[in-house]
Amino acid sequence: MNTQVEPLLPWLQRERRTNVIQEILWIQHFDVDGAVVAGQPELAWRARAAIIVFAAELRLRRWGVYPPSSGDHTATAPSVLRHLEVLDPDLARDTWDLLLRGAPETETELASEIADTRRFLGERLGVPEGVSKVEAIRSWANGLRRLRAASKGLGIGESDGWYLLQRVGREQQTDWYEEVMSIVAAEDDR
Repeated sequence: MNTQVEPLLPWLQRERRTNVIQEILWIQHFDVDGAVVAGQPELAWRARAAIIVFAAELRLRRWGVYPPSSGDHTATAPSVLRHLEVLDPDLARDTWDLLLRGAPETETELASEIADTRRFLGERLGVPEGVSKVEAIRSWANGLRRLRAASKGLGIGESDGWYLLQRVGREQQTDWYEEVMSIVAAEDDR
């Protein structure tokens, strides 16, 4: 077994950024879905673009490449896609093409483009969090749990009381992780 030792602080910083990307992805999924329902195609299209960029960054991170990035997809896109181009020029070209497509003119075309984007992110980019808000939430919660456990083990984690537990009578119902996973399970059942 080949085990590589790396400094802890850079690992924590990289894992934290990965967790932030997972959070951005589930937020953007909610924006896409909500904008479509609300008849706001421009917002849906913008959120779709953010999903593409941050899913590409997540793919790079899984390959061990950590490009400079920010919370803004338009600022992050050039760096992420340049790094992707070094590793897989065809995938980078296809991702750029998807990102730069013109906005659809009808609700039907918008729905088709969103479906095509999700299919591309799952099949070509290999990032399930780009396909599904449930997968993005699940990955975010698992990543946050891992970060909190590592930080707590080092004595730098927040207390477990940072999340206000729901109480039913005198009994404690759930902790934050159980509550998030119950929501994810409900979404899976839909």
